[in-house]
Amino acid sequence: MMKTTPRADDGYSFSVITKYGYSWAGWWSCLCLMAVLLTGQNRASAQAGVAWTLRNPLPTNENLHAAAWSGTRFVAVGNAGTILVSPDGVSWSHRSSGVTAPLNGIVHTGGQFVAVGDAGTILTSPDGNVWTKRVSGTTKALRCLVWTGALLVTLGDDGVALTSPTGAVWTVRFTGTSLDLMAAAWTGSKVYAVGELGITLESAGGTTWLQSSQTPALSFTGLAWDGTQLLACTNSGTVQTSPNGLAWTQRHTSAAALSAMLWTGSRAVTCGSDGTLLTSPDGLAWTAQTTGVQQLLLGLAQGSGTTLAVGATGALLTSPDTTTWTDRSTVSHAHLRDVAWTGLKMAAVGLNGEILSSTDGVAWAVESSGVLEDLHGV
Repeated sequence: MMKTTPRADDGYSFSVITKYGYSWAGWWSCLCLMAVLLTGQNRASAQAGVAWTLRNPLPTNENLHAAAWSGTRFVAVGNAGTILVSPDGVSWSHRSSGVTAPLNGIVHTGGQFVAVGDAGTILTSPDGNVWTKRVSGTTKALRCLVWTGALLVTLGDDGVALTSPTGAVWTVRFTGTSLDLMAAAWTGSKVYAVGELGITLESAGGTTWLQSSQTPALSFTGLAWDGTQLLACTNSGTVQTSPNGLAWTQRHTSAAALSAMLWTGSRAVTCGSDGTLLTSPDGLAWTAQTTGVQQLLLGLAQGSGTTLAVGATGALLTSPDTTTWTDRSTVSHAHLRDVAWTGLKMAAVGLNGEILSSTDGVAWAVESSGVLEDLHGV
């Protein structure tokens, strides 16, 4: 089998050569050295196998599922209890959540952040820095969360629903469905929830629920309200609209599975697999935007003139206008296949012609390989 391998004596300037067959020695070096070169605190400590520090991608390699804006900062949440905070969507820092469960949703009520996740996990924080775990009364995965101005409403797997006026004490509510509820939106007068098999529920305040409709061919993943209509996305790549949740109209079809929906105040935004991001001024006509990433995008947030998209392997993208997007996570999200040490510097190679170089295993830079083929050895 033919493979393309850019080669450089110094780790910076690469020329293309072609080889036949794969080097198992390269795969072995990948297994033995990748942790040292990409995540090792330093070569000595990494070889000892005692302490490890993530070096790429930064600030996290965990999937990020959702984000919220408080008026002064973004907070993003994701797998393994990951919580990141940022004043501007550009510079991010970690905060301890005290939990290891995936966190799936987050809102800001005006006075505090509230995050929900798997195994009935609920956390609250006044500022995004210090978090308190709350008793939810359920072990079901909580997938989404809305604030009505008076009540927090969270929903999730098997039709579970909980409400709380403060985030401290929660009450289980009956939804009448056992289907997973994946997204919710507050219109100003009603809470709508959508989920698998096209289920749509509505509630005047979040306590008593009625089924509005069900379209088994759909599987909703995201929901937003633009002031006049509900905007929903599905895992089959369609965008649907409805004035009241009773009937849905398909407005767009994408090749990508879609994950989240956001209304910024002037534009609808939806995102999904392969770095897909679509925007629309009215929910009817949709335009694909270039993100420059290939990761699955899972969540959206809006704040202080900045739109934030978060996703797999720590994806963090910002835009001032929902059209031009900048990747704020550092270095690379490419799958890396092999590494080598020259005695002076390191080079790591991977999919889509990706090459990284480093003199110490701590700071890494992306180098140009001149090819787009996957690189399997160096």
